[in-house]
Amino acid sequence: MERISKKYCIALLLAVFCALCCINGVLNSGKAFASPDSPRGEIPTSSNFMAEDDKVPFTFWQKTVSITGQPMEETYNYVFETLTPGAPMPEGSVGDKYYFTMTDDEVLTFYIEYTRTGTFKYKSSMIPPEPKPYYTYDETYFDVRVEANYDPGSTEKIHVYCFNPIGEKVYDPGWTITYNEPSPGPEPEPTNTPQTFDANLIITAAAIGILLLCLLLAAIDRRKKNKVDEYKM
Repeated sequence: MERISKKYCIALLLAVFCALCCINGVLNSGKAFASPDSPRGEIPTSSNFMAEDDKVPFTFWQKTVSITGQPMEETYNYVFETLTPGAPMPEGSVGDKYYFTMTDDEVLTFYIEYTRTGTFKYKSSMIPPEPKPYYTYDETYFDVRVEANYDPGSTEKIHVYCFNPIGEKVYDPGWTITYNEPSPGPEPEPTNTPQTFDANLIITAAAIGILLLCLLLAAIDRRKKNKVDEYKM
């Protein structure tokens, strides 16, 4: 009986673990990209992401970092463009490009509807702003690939992949803007160089003048005394 009880306990624990995994998968489905607040492991592969309907959400984030503490409330522009002619695009696109903006720390999601089979490639990046002192802008771009299978008999219709410029899968695609103004250096120490009309300089000059005057008077007095002595002789 003791052996049977242990086997039942192990089987029960395994069943609970599998149920929790299934629940977690259901709760995490339906997002092509995770936001910074809820990382979910690597982005869309055939085993960890499948769109539940034809509209696929794409989520990107922006983060502003002020190293010196100065408030940053600025808006930056981004572009999501297709590299596959005729690929589905979000509503509001202009030709093969979709423009969007984000302000300060923001997470943004837009949707693309897929109604046909195909592999569609996209690229997303920040539109370079006018350079400003002490700002560092994120030049990262993301390559996005969508594989849509519109076969009615398929259980996995749409898969999404995202890569950074060196080909690594990205968990949460987004951009960071940094502000770092260098701290001011120490103030220069005051020097003792005499300035025009410095009091010390005036006193020194006066003392030298008085000394020269005394020497002159002494010389005149001696000369007079010598003349008196010659006269007496």
